[in-house]
Amino acid sequence: SWGRARVVESDHEVLLRPYCVSDAEIQITEQEHGTLQLSDALLHPPRCRRAFAQFSGRGIDSMTVSQLEGEIDRIFDAKYKADQHAQQNPEEDVAPAALLDFVVDYYLDLVQYASLAEAQLYKMLACINEDSLLPTYKQSPKVALFARFLGFCPLKQVLHHDVLGMVLHFRHSMSSNPNLQKPEDGSTTTLPLKDALDVAGAAINPSGPLRDGPASSAIFAALVSHAEFTAGAAAAPKATESLRMWNGILAVMFEKLKSGQCKKLEGDLLQRGDHSRVGVSEWRDAMAEAGVVVEDESGWREFLEVEEVDDTLDPAALKALFTIDGEASTIQVAVTDGAILEAAADGFAAEEIACLAPLCTIWDSHIQQDPNGKKAHNLWSCSDIGDALREFNPDLTETEIKKVYEGCIDLTTSCCQRTGIAAGQPWGTLEPQEDNRTQVKQYGGDAISLDILLRAYLNVHGAGEHKAARPGSASEIRDTSRRTRNQSM
Repeated sequence: SWGRARVVESDHEVLLRPYCVSDAEIQITEQEHGTLQLSDALLHPPRCRRAFAQFSGRGIDSMTVSQLEGEIDRIFDAKYKADQHAQQNPEEDVAPAALLDFVVDYYLDLVQYASLAEAQLYKMLACINEDSLLPTYKQSPKVALFARFLGFCPLKQVLHHDVLGMVLHFRHSMSSNPNLQKPEDGSTTTLPLKDALDVAGAAINPSGPLRDGPASSAIFAALVSHAEFTAGAAAAPKATESLRMWNGILAVMFEKLKSGQCKKLEGDLLQRGDHSRVGVSEWRDAMAEAGVVVEDESGWREFLEVEEVDDTLDPAALKALFTIDGEASTIQVAVTDGAILEAAADGFAAEEIACLAPLCTIWDSHIQQDPNGKKAHNLWSCSDIGDALREFNPDLTETEIKKVYEGCIDLTTSCCQRTGIAAGQPWGTLEPQEDNRTQVKQYGGDAISLDILLRAYLNVHGAGEHKAARPGSASEIRDTSRRTRNQSM
């Protein structure tokens, strides 16, 4: 009856909803409550939140993952052409648009009505949001990459504008790679893990293979995470991540050993006598020669049974692995072109974040010197942020510092831990949300974490002068893109 009602709570609001089924359109829904993602704050930019608030529940046809992948290809093609035009015509004073804004502009040109363009954005976001807790991302690295450039993903996975420019440039170069041509039957292009590692590494350093550094480890981890193992222990349905990583290492090194690209392994380690132990540093050098760099070494240490006392391993164990009929020879693993693209993006991003390591040190020192303890709880004022940024980069102007701070606030108020509309209130997360265990304010309101500061800085200023450019390298492409953007500001 009309006299009956119920009280519900949605995103910290207490709402009175009628009980009568005739008012179903204003009832609280499962999508409004959303799904809690406690492992990491999710980023939902205002434009995404508005799209969900405006179009959710209006019967708009959903989009399949395969349809979304086709749309992504067309959008990436158009974005690359637009950015190239902006770089080649600086007199037009047009800055490259962020991908989220570009998507709406792209559809506006096609459908001519703003509401239809925003509805198309909603269909894409709804497809991403529906499976964002892993299935779509595992099935489609291309969708995951697109979501990360939109900023519609976990905060720590967000990729900024400069990385997008480098990825689009790399994607364009991939189209001329004979090994990455689309099969005639239209199926997905795949490469052996060894070749995929070389292709993605060339995006970072075209002049030669990657040997070490954050980009190398990021690329290898990304490729293995998306790799399809069809033979070997990692092909088992319940294979652990450490087993997949170990099988990825073996597969790459065995294939490069066969092609004569593992001189250290072939001419030294596999020639050792059974009573002459192999040092872990020697094995690490052999991996690096093959382009295999792993940040977390616990996995391969476990499988190689490293002797912790002297940090050595048994040479007989290596020989058993890399014989013609050894464990390494049985592994078959392939990677899709979408996974290669995302791996390159992770490599670009890892290089950028590594350039900001001094800023991380400055952040920690300011926390330790704060007498009030507010900074330890991520409560930084604009002047606090300014002091840290000037110490990191004395050339920053007051305008640039303010833009970084405003960028921090835009990011922090766009964070939530819910995947549905409850995360998408158009006005954002206005109150700081804190971790119940540590009482540290993670996001919302004026709470600014280090992750948020790093991403805001890169969005506004990039890593630019903190990294030397190599001819034709990612950093040179990035600097060209940034000069074009700065000329338009």
